[in-house]
Amino acid sequence: MAAVRQALARRGYRIAYGLLRVGWFLTRPRTRGVKCVVRCGDEVVLVRHTYGRRQWELPGGFVRPREDPLRAAHRELSEELGLCDLALTELGVLELELEYKRDTLFCYSVLVEDKLLEVQSAEIAEAGWFGAGGLPAAVGKSVMPILALERGAGD
Repeated sequence: MAAVRQALARRGYRIAYGLLRVGWFLTRPRTRGVKCVVRCGDEVVLVRHTYGRRQWELPGGFVRPREDPLRAAHRELSEELGLCDLALTELGVLELELEYKRDTLFCYSVLVEDKLLEVQSAEIAEAGWFGAGGLPAAVGKSVMPILALERGAGD
């Protein structure tokens, strides 16, 4: 029964996302989002959603109205990967055009000591650890600029 519920939820995410993209195409909205570089040693976590282009992305999501971006980053890491109570470091803000939206992305990073991940959401198809030289070919448009921002923050 749980597998059926999860399959239905994933189908719902795909349908809703398709409708959102139509709205974004028509209105070209400004949106606010968060992305998090979760690092363990030389590897970072990437997630692949069950909707959209299903590319590998950094964990994150929308910032709700009147929600603090840092709070949104904590919420997204908890919802997507079960990661809680992390000491996030602000990397900066990027402005990108993504899927017909003008996105303001608040970027954060965190170092973790173990690679234990628990996918918590039906919106995440899979999550994995990837080294800099072993990133998947299909990464989202925001991944490389955010990783470059992280490298610059370490200088």
